[in-house]
Amino acid sequence: MTDNLTIADLQALACEDCPADVSIQVGEGFAGSVLTVFVVHAITCPWAARCVPHGGVTLMRGSQLLRHVVADVASEPPC
Repeated sequence: MTDNLTIADLQALACEDCPADVSIQVGEGFAGSVLTVFVVHAITCPWAARCVPHGGVTLMRGSQLLRHVVADVASEPPC
């Protein structure tokens, strides 16, 4: 699933305006493995302030998820 992605490719998902952290998780979904990439932005990130509504946004393509979150929202327990 990550054959064509390098660490640099994943780090490029983080914006240049803040020290975002990028992490990867592989889980199991109904149809098999699901790759989830988390980009955790600093609370002061101007890009996240403009583009991440309510502190989190998830984009999905096939069995891959890209989740952008703001640091203090990321520490809250999921609903």
